[in-house]
Amino acid sequence: MAVKSILPRVLMMAAILSAGVVTGEEAKAEPSRVWTVAKTGKGNAGTLVSKTADNASIVVRTADGREVTVKTADLAQADRDYVAKWAAPAPNGIVRGRDNPLAQAEGGKSRVMEDLKSVLSDYGTAKEDTEPHPDAVIYKGPAWYDGSPEISIPYLMPLDKALALLVKRPGPASRRPAVAPGFPPGMEVHEYDIRTGVYNRMFIIVDQAKQVVALQAKAETKNDPTVPTPAWKEARMPMSSTSDFIEPKTGGAQAHVLDLRKKQKSIVIDLEAKGETLLFLPEPMIRLCLFHIEKDLRKK
Repeated sequence: MAVKSILPRVLMMAAILSAGVVTGEEAKAEPSRVWTVAKTGKGNAGTLVSKTADNASIVVRTADGREVTVKTADLAQADRDYVAKWAAPAPNGIVRGRDNPLAQAEGGKSRVMEDLKSVLSDYGTAKEDTEPHPDAVIYKGPAWYDGSPEISIPYLMPLDKALALLVKRPGPASRRPAVAPGFPPGMEVHEYDIRTGVYNRMFIIVDQAKQVVALQAKAETKNDPTVPTPAWKEARMPMSSTSDFIEPKTGGAQAHVLDLRKKQKSIVIDLEAKGETLLFLPEPMIRLCLFHIEKDLRKK
């Protein structure tokens, strides 16, 4: 992807980062600083989010939450020196975004949250749990391509590492904010085409630090004949039979849950309608989802 040159109009930055994204779960907050354009001497405030391996470009987050790509060569020498020495602070747990000022409970979203709450209530309690939980495993089994090896995707694994394990040759990703009513704010979905059994779509849900918090496999037109087995417990959804919690859809879905909490501190939710949707959800996300569902439904 080509790196955009620095432009004054996209660097209209406020001096305080805290108006943008909530980063209280990070090990330490990266300070905001003034970035100076070498040719003009103009300074604009923002926080360094990431850089390329060769230091050729950086991503700066503005106060309003936008992320701007900047060529390092366009900056003053002091800024170039700062970039050369900078290393991203390691998160210490999940990194959420700011709450949406529009209530999640508006419109049909409250019905989706009621369904999700009904499914999750048997497998956890509401808690604002932002800890790392390295022992929670989102997925353990064969990678999502034919002839694949066994893999393990722990909670909060970096996106690039998880993607390298899940698929052999990932195609282009569709990247967008997660709709997902009831999930923590600021989550993002990376969607890919896959071929594994009947499943043709893969969704990797990540937090603000690009750490994996959940996975989803989807068969858009077929049902999986191997799911459910007697090990799956039927789950009843009281409202509108949601058939996808990540990209909310309805359609008379049958819901079942595979409880893997004793083995890997996670569950799998199967939603069967015209196709099949498997949502792999670790215990920390169960607690966080229930916490945010209670919080959002109070806004009704």
